[in-house]
Amino acid sequence: MRPLLAFLLALALTGCAGLAAFHDGDSRAVVVTGTVSSVQLTSNNGGTITIVTLINNGLPGQFTFCGNTVSQFPMDSLVRVTFTPGQDCNQIVLVVIL
Repeated sequence: MRPLLAFLLALALTGCAGLAAFHDGDSRAVVVTGTVSSVQLTSNNGGTITIVTLINNGLPGQFTFCGNTVSQFPMDSLVRVTFTPGQDCNQIVLVVIL
């Protein structure tokens, strides 16, 4: 069941957001790649979140990450983000600037 859920999540991310996304092996991690087009620090349910828009093949995808992660997303940089999905925000595992 878990691989099917991961596949469906990856399909939704690639189909709707146009981002290269895939499930990271045995973990719950998801990996997305795109060019940073906007980064916004805000709050949600009393906590700080970072909203990042990534562009891949001309299509935007918006991701909400827990905490202040603005410094990890330089504007116009191509990044690969590994994260674990959460209900209110996604927890970053790794950000790589490509």
